[in-house]
Amino acid sequence: MLKGIKMLSRKYYKMIAQCIKDSSTLDTYGDVIVHKEDLVHELCNEFKADNGMFNRDRFTDACD
Repeated sequence: MLKGIKMLSRKYYKMIAQCIKDSSTLDTYGDVIVHKEDLVHELCNEFKADNGMFNRDRFTDACD
């Protein structure tokens, strides 16, 4: 568990789940593949919409 991190509300859990769903595809074997770049892009869009001070570059760098 990350120290100093507060619990997220249901709204954020739903948003994150939708971002994962939107950035996922099936491979030729039927396995789900989450595309990291698409997921990060989706999350950045949602976080920016929620918080105008959100720093896309800082978040993207932290994901690498």
